[in-house]
This record gives sequence, structure tokens and C-alpha cells, in this order.
Amino acid sequence: MFSLFFRGNNNYVRIKITSQIYYYSKYLFLFPRPKGPLRWISRAVLGEKIYCAPKIKFDLSRLLLVLVSISFLLALSGAWFNNIYLAVSGTGGIIGFKLWYLNNMVKLYDEENIKVSENPVAPC
Repeated sequence: MFSLFFRGNNNYVRIKITSQIYYYSKYLFLFPRPKGPLRWISRAVLGEKIYCAPKIKFDLSRLLLVLVSISFLLALSGAWFNNIYLAVSGTGGIIGFKLWYLNNMVKLYDEENIKVSENPVAPC
């Protein structure tokens, strides 16, 4: 079945498959596995896993979506009207709000680790 893609003059499929293989091979070298859970972005991901638990009431991810959407509209309007100040402020807002969200996830993970280390649970 895979040989059907390579019959005839189908250069588009060959280019697409080659580019995907190239991308994934470079992706593995650019972004290796984290060396431990003490890295900032690893703690952000682990904090987001804790955040997705049903005990958290306030939905911070929807607030992030609203703030990033507003910043995206600023950046888009700046690009449309050739206004560099709007484009840069919108792009800065997108990056800033996402980093703010990740920082809150790191704080949540650190707080949960402190609670767990203070009150260890006996194994079942």
C-alpha cells in the first residue's frame, strides 16, 4: 500500500515524507528528554497535571485563553495595519501571559510537593 505513493511522478508526497523525517530527526536532538523533575518547564508540566485534578475550582486555563486571545487580536491588528507597536505589544502579551501561566503551574507543583513532604502518606 505504501508503494502507491511512490508510483509515477508524485514529487509532492516524496517531499512531504522527506521533510517529516527531517523534522522529527532534528526535533529529537533539539528537544531531548528532561534530565529530571527539577527543571522549570518539567515542574510546569507536572503542576498542570496537578491542576487538571477536579479539586481545583478556579479555571486558570480559560483566563489564559481569554488573555492570549486579546493579545493575539492586538498582534493581528498590528500586522494588518502595519503598526509595529500593536504587533510587538500583542506578541509580548502572548508570550508574557503564557509564561505567567507556566509560572503559576510551577508554584502549584512546588506547593503540592511541600504539602506531600510535610505529611507523608503511608503506603497501602
